[in-house]
Amino acid sequence: MKALINTIIATLVATPAFAANGFEDHSGLLCWAFLGLCAMIVVGQVIPAVMVLIGAAKGVMKPSEAKEHHA
Repeated sequence: MKALINTIIATLVATPAFAANGFEDHSGLLCWAFLGLCAMIVVGQVIPAVMVLIGAAKGVMKPSEAKEHHA
């Protein structure tokens, strides 16, 4: 059991040794095109969602017709 705990601790401590050194970026044009497509999809989904939320907020703030008929 102690060997297992020592192995886990050694793995957690030694993990940073496997990290890449430097800030090298080897992303090609295809990678950036894919990320741009993903961003366009997200924006395309956010715009209608915001419009629906604004419409719902306007509907909540609008006085109901039932109160006007009783008055």
